Amino acid sequence: MKSTYSILLITLFVNSSCGESSTTEEILASENTTEETIETQIKKGDVLINEFSVNSTDLNEYEKKSDWIELYNSTSKDIKFSPGAWSITDNMDKTDKYIIPSVTIPANGYLILWCDGESTFDEEIHTSFKLSGKGETIGLFQNGDLMDEITYDSLANEFPSMGRVTDGAEEWKMFEASTISASNSPTL
Repeated sequence: MKSTYSILLITLFVNSSCGESSTTEEILASENTTEETIETQIKKGDVLINEFSVNSTDLNEYEKKSDWIELYNSTSKDIKFSPGAWSITDNMDKTDKYIIPSVTIPANGYLILWCDGESTFDEEIHTSFKLSGKGETIGLFQNGDLMDEITYDSLANEFPSMGRVTDGAEEWKMFEASTISASNSPTL
């Protein structure tokens, strides 16, 4: 990121010396930011809670069944989570219950957070909490700002997963089969 800002400052200086006037946005847009997305460019709706399971039959890397949350990058660029900037919670009074480690979600891709109370990050990410089968609110935060949330009730415990009808859509449905790490395709 430091090199992007250096290039930006040099470009601004050269352009002003040559009589050209480029805005910061035009210069940043011309830079190749596929490897690193500047955190301030991420806006509400770019990363969404897309699907979750409180009654999972899916296995994590330890071959254990576990609750999970699927995040979806709705943009055409990779999104890199800066260290300490993103958190997820099942307690809206404690917005930083689990700090998501520095990871990249590929363009139009998914990130799975295993909700098993393990609080580890090796091959996969495991949150410090489990999801309640009785219902609760899941919140996704960036730098303390609410980016997305979903409130569910105990009915979610009766289905393999609950998710947006299609990736990123406003409407949610119960799924008869989970679509973990894949495009949502409801059967109910």
